Amino acid sequence: MFARFFYLWINKNPMEKEKVFGYIVLPALSVAFVVISFLLFINPKNARLLKRKLHLGAAIIALTSISLTFQSCVTCYEPAQELPPNEFFLNTENDSINILLNETNKITGYISNPVASGFYYRIIRDELIYQSGKIEALDGAYNSDMEDFEITLNDSLYGLYDLLFYSGRPDEYSYDAKYVLNILEIK
Repeated sequence: MFARFFYLWINKNPMEKEKVFGYIVLPALSVAFVVISFLLFINPKNARLLKRKLHLGAAIIALTSISLTFQSCVTCYEPAQELPPNEFFLNTENDSINILLNETNKITGYISNPVASGFYYRIIRDELIYQSGKIEALDGAYNSDMEDFEITLNDSLYGLYDLLFYSGRPDEYSYDAKYVLNILEIK
């Protein structure tokens, strides 16, 4: 009678199977393991008790590992943080870039986790825009976690500027990244 009620209750509440397993089956096996271990302590030469103890121990280990695979485990580790979208990085060690026009007229960098519809830059000084444009990925499409880009500078630029990066259309007041750009010409 109790077995029939238990069977119907489990099939009616499938989420309760985990609770029954965790609260009834494993503790019952553990108690049987402790009792057989005590009996084996009293009579260490009994091969039948030793065999049952090994079987129970293996069953406890197997059932515990099976139950853990069906449940979400709580660990002491924090989950990996997702990369923030649309982060601009230049191939420089700090927030300033020194460009020697005799050596190169290109600025290189990458965008981490690009998700915006477009990326733009502006080179400004005293709120005047000296150069601006759309940033294109070197491979032609923004389809990976890190996309390299390259900006070719105008020949007329010389001195200190602010290099502003935008994800989406450029806005006068909000930008995603700002670098100090120092363009030098050594003669």
